[in-house]
Amino acid sequence: MKSLQGGQCHRIFRYHGRDLQRAEFRLFEKKVFWITGASSGIGEALAVEFSRQGAFLVLSERRESELERVSERCGGNTMV
Repeated sequence: MKSLQGGQCHRIFRYHGRDLQRAEFRLFEKKVFWITGASSGIGEALAVEFSRQGAFLVLSERRESELERVSERCGGNTMV
């Protein structure tokens, strides 16, 4: 498999010959995701990005205070 280099990465985000703007690129809108370990690291990053794109989230973690912080950062479409 050939790796992408330089300007080749932009080709991934083309659809029917036109560039997708980030606002249009909402693959996760109205989808539900359950993220475990959501209070830090990649779990937190996924929660923030998915919520930004309109997903509904179920977040779980051992540390309730950290989970509440991430939930507030994600907005209203979260269940803790």
